[in-house]
Amino acid sequence: MTTMQQSTSAAVLEHLCNVIEAVEICSWPYAHFYLEKVFPDAVFQKVLELLPDASAYGADNPRIHTRGDGLVTRNILSLSAPALAGLPEVQRSFWGEIADALTAPQLREVVFAKLSKDLRRRFRVPAERLASVPAYPKPALVKDLGGYEIAPHRDTRSEIVTMQFYLPADLSKVDLGTTFYRQRLFRLKNLVSLRNRFETIKQFSFAPNSGYGFAVGPRSWHGGETVPMVSGERNSLMLIYYAKPGKGW
Repeated sequence: MTTMQQSTSAAVLEHLCNVIEAVEICSWPYAHFYLEKVFPDAVFQKVLELLPDASAYGADNPRIHTRGDGLVTRNILSLSAPALAGLPEVQRSFWGEIADALTAPQLREVVFAKLSKDLRRRFRVPAERLASVPAYPKPALVKDLGGYEIAPHRDTRSEIVTMQFYLPADLSKVDLGTTFYRQRLFRLKNLVSLRNRFETIKQFSFAPNSGYGFAVGPRSWHGGETVPMVSGERNSLMLIYYAKPGKGW
């Protein structure tokens, strides 16, 4: 790895750790944080310039995310070395550097410290033992198309922490951010549809270079409203810490 590559990875790692350490944790409806300026400004511009072509992505769960016309509305490109191997060298090198920063142990330490209350409750360990909890970071680029939606869900027990960084070029899609929910008390009328069972607590702004993170747990209900057909693409970067190395993309 060249000196320039090392400095890019190091700059992203240092910057993101500082942003997360400084942000205020929100406990309602469950522990989470919202970030602004996730990446250094110069790096974010490179992120936009070097987003891979749509053909580099693979369909994510076509059974769920396929429109009536047959188009899959969510597509994924893992930032693992094998998945990046087919990209042009400039893109492969850049996204490899981003992956190095996102999978660094230092970032895990900062993220787990910020979400320690919920993580300690889940794993029944004191804060000083959170570092012993097995966790495997898996970053991936995500491209959502018109018609994509995902109903309220908590993520699975195989996931420990979910983070998503938004990659729009401007504020034209600001209303396409992730929604957090609280499950309503049981009532018969709430059985009419899944969404009736949930109260919207907040929706994040799908703003450039922003993002969020939360600890997966029994109350971590979140989802996404339907992406309008006229919105085109919704690009983001997911970082999920899995409980086992074989999980994830």
